Amino acid sequence: ASAVIIFIVFTAIQLYQYKKGSADGRLFIWGISWDIIKDHPLLGVGFDQYAVAHNDYQAIYFQQNPHETELGYLAGNVEYAFNEFLQTWAELGLIGFLTFTGIFYLLISHGIRKSLKEKHWPLIAGLGGFVSILVASLFSYPLHDIPTLLNYFFFAAVIASNIEINRFRFKFKTDTFLYKFILILLVFGSCVFIYNRSNYLMAERKWKDSFLELRSGNAKIGIEGYGQLYSVLKQNKYFLFNYAVELDRQGQYARSIELFRETEQRLNDHDLYNFLGAAYEGINDPDQAEKAFLISTYMIPHLIYPKFRLAILYHVTGQTEKAKKMAYVIVNMRPKVSSIEADRMKYVVKTVILEGKELVVE
Repeated sequence: ASAVIIFIVFTAIQLYQYKKGSADGRLFIWGISWDIIKDHPLLGVGFDQYAVAHNDYQAIYFQQNPHETELGYLAGNVEYAFNEFLQTWAELGLIGFLTFTGIFYLLISHGIRKSLKEKHWPLIAGLGGFVSILVASLFSYPLHDIPTLLNYFFFAAVIASNIEINRFRFKFKTDTFLYKFILILLVFGSCVFIYNRSNYLMAERKWKDSFLELRSGNAKIGIEGYGQLYSVLKQNKYFLFNYAVELDRQGQYARSIELFRETEQRLNDHDLYNFLGAAYEGINDPDQAEKAFLISTYMIPHLIYPKFRLAILYHVTGQTEKAKKMAYVIVNMRPKVSSIEADRMKYVVKTVILEGKELVVE
C-alpha cells in the first residue's frame, strides 16, 4: 500500500511540473469556484450561470489583489469550472450537488456489490465507463460535451438495468381519464415544442442573412433584420451580444447599451465590457465608460487593450495624472503573447501621453 501511495504522489508531482501553468490555472479556477459556493451554498447562482458568476468573482479578486501578476497571466474568460462537482454545487447549490453525487453513489455502490457477487460483464463494462467519466469530471467538464454526456446516460442506463433498486411503482390503466389527459398533454406539448423550435431555427438562418447584409454594407437592412428577430432570439445570449455590437458599430449607442446590459446577465466576458465602454463614450458618459473598461481590466489583467482604452479616455477627458499612470503600466507590461497590436498600443501611449508628442501615422 505504501508503494502505491508513493507512486501516486510521485506521478502527481511529475504531471504537475509537466504542465505547471495549466495546473495553476485550474487551481485558481477552483479557488474562485469555492468562493462562489461559500457565498451561495444552498441554492447556488442558478443553472448555466457559472460563467457569469465566475468572471464577476475573478474581476473582484484581481481588483482586491492588484499585485497577483502571475495569476493574472493565467486568467481568461472562464466558462467551466474544470470540475463538474464544483460547478454543480456553484450553480445548483447543496441540493443539486447532493442529487448529482447521490446518483453516482447509488449506481456505483449497487453496481460494485452485484459485480462482486457475479461476473456480469455488461454491468462491469458499464461501471468502467461510468467511473471513467467520474474521474474525468474531477479535472475537466465532460458532462458539458454532448457525446460524453450521451455516454454518461448510456452507462448509467446499463448499470441501472442490471441492478435492483427499491423504488415506488406507479400503475396507470390505459382506459382511465387521467391516462388520456396526460397523453393529450404530451402530444400537445410536443406539437408546441416542434413549432417553436422550427421558428427558432428559421430565425437563426435569418440572423445569418442579416449579418451578411451588414458585412456587405447594407446597414439599414441588416439592423432592421436584427430588430425583427429580437423577439424570437432574445433568449440566445450570443444573438444579443452580436446585435448590441452591430448597433454600437452603427452609432446607435443608447440601444446597444440596453442590449449589452441585458446580455451581461448571461454572457459576462471582457469583450462585452470593452464594447460597453465604447458605447458609453459614444453617448459622452465618461464615468460609465471608465467603469466598464475597469471591469474588463480587472477581469483579465494581462490584456493591454482595456488599459489602453482607459489611458486614452483619461487623456481626452483631461485626467492627466490618471492617463500617465495607466500609460506607465502599459509601457512596462509584458504581453502574454507578443503582437504588432500590443506594440502599437505601447507606442501610442508612450508618444502621446508620456512624451506629449503628436502621433505620426506611418
